[in-house]
Amino acid sequence: MQKNLYHIEPIMLSQFADGEVKPDEAERIRQHLSDCPDCRKAMNDNLFLSSHFNNYISLNTSAINPSALETKVLEKIHYKNEILLDKIKRILFSDKILIPTSAMASVLVILFCFSYQFIYRNSDGPVNRLTVPTSAVSAPSAIVDSFSGETTTVMIMETPHSHETILWYNEKNEKV
Repeated sequence: MQKNLYHIEPIMLSQFADGEVKPDEAERIRQHLSDCPDCRKAMNDNLFLSSHFNNYISLNTSAINPSALETKVLEKIHYKNEILLDKIKRILFSDKILIPTSAMASVLVILFCFSYQFIYRNSDGPVNRLTVPTSAVSAPSAIVDSFSGETTTVMIMETPHSHETILWYNEKNEKV
């Protein structure tokens, strides 16, 4: 018996065991296995592990209920295919978000109503002044000219002593 100078690679032994090599290569591997005890032992170990793995797989797959597995897979597919809007609705209208958001919105509306009433309590609406502050006016103003339109009222006033001009306008808010 001739001493071998090489060994077959483990991946090639695995392919040989699975019948995945060409016939001429399979014959060469068979010849080598008959002459090389190290490769023959590696091949036997490979076959042993493969048979135990296959037995383990067949035992575990026999315990699987195919209809329950199919139901789970279809549920996962259905869940993944939900429309983005449905996901957003499910998230936004959950109790964890809906109740705190509603409470915060209610508080903001109440604060807005009170602040609006406090700021505009003594006027007919927002008033904008375009010239000198009221502290610079030394005496009651005289109206020089005024204009009232459908949406705005404009008055031009002049102070009697300093003759400063004040433009005053008020936007009317029509209630529908």
